[in-house]
Amino acid sequence: MQDVENLINRFGGWTESYWFYDNTVELRYDPKKHLYFLIQDGKLTPVSGVSTITHIVDKSSALIPWGVKMSMEKLLRLIPILTLPTGEKHVGALTLDELNKLIVEAKTAPKDKLEEAGDIGSIAHAWLETYAKSQIAGTDEYKSLAWPLDEKATSCCRAGLKWITDHNVRFTYAERKVYSCKHNYAGTLDAIGLVDSCSDLLCCPERFVDRLSLIDWKSSNYLYIEYLFQTAGYEHAVEEELKLDIVDRWVNRLGKLDGEYEPWHLGPESFKDDFDGFLNCLALSRSVLKVESRMRQVRAHIKDEKKRVREAAKAAKLAAEKLAKAEAKAVKKAQK
Repeated sequence: MQDVENLINRFGGWTESYWFYDNTVELRYDPKKHLYFLIQDGKLTPVSGVSTITHIVDKSSALIPWGVKMSMEKLLRLIPILTLPTGEKHVGALTLDELNKLIVEAKTAPKDKLEEAGDIGSIAHAWLETYAKSQIAGTDEYKSLAWPLDEKATSCCRAGLKWITDHNVRFTYAERKVYSCKHNYAGTLDAIGLVDSCSDLLCCPERFVDRLSLIDWKSSNYLYIEYLFQTAGYEHAVEEELKLDIVDRWVNRLGKLDGEYEPWHLGPESFKDDFDGFLNCLALSRSVLKVESRMRQVRAHIKDEKKRVREAAKAAKLAAEKLAKAEAKAVKKAQK
């Protein structure tokens, strides 16, 4: 076990231990690499993470047009614009090299936007986590939480709070780590709580109270199918460990501009299909990792073999040159 601790201390940045199943299962998390590790019998074993697993779902049909749009918008901002006395706007003169430089710079727009969105989402998640944990602890802190300084993050928080209020949410867990022994995956769910129906029939077509629900906050611009698989993975893991009877799942998209929420309310009838989808993602992601590992070994072998051939050829060349020099020296000596 000391070897494991030495390894963890050597690389640093890992979280403290997370314990599951009555303190019989220990996991650590490496936030830099977004990897969980199971600590068992003095060994570290990588554990698949829920969000990483479901990222294998293809979103290119939505993300590619969005990325092109972001790049074009940035390019238009970068191009110099001339306004004529008539009020007409014209593109300023650019050399081909200058235009190429602007295009290269505009290509970073999707990455820049994703990083910005990630920051906004992190701030909003932290605020909602503090709110939920304060409510669970029975303190009044959640009643007077200051809004984040970032306006878009504040908009997300307002949207989350509106959903909480509309559904009379009473939290029981927040930012809960989960682990499935049966399927060997881990993750962090946003919240669990008792939820009542709201007055919007499109959101809650039937009346209900006190439904134990798994809650997931999203600050993305769209709701993606992978979120259904993701929340089903969380639900299975927490039910497997804690024997909870979760009825509903809520995936709530929080508006960064309008302070409104867009809910996906998922009842128990949808769980099987969504968890089957999650297990398919899990199997495919593991197959991909296995094949990638095998192909890395193939590429490494080819690289090593090419290096061996180059070094052998170099050694043969040096030997031939040395032999040629020796023969030339012998001939020269014989001629004397």
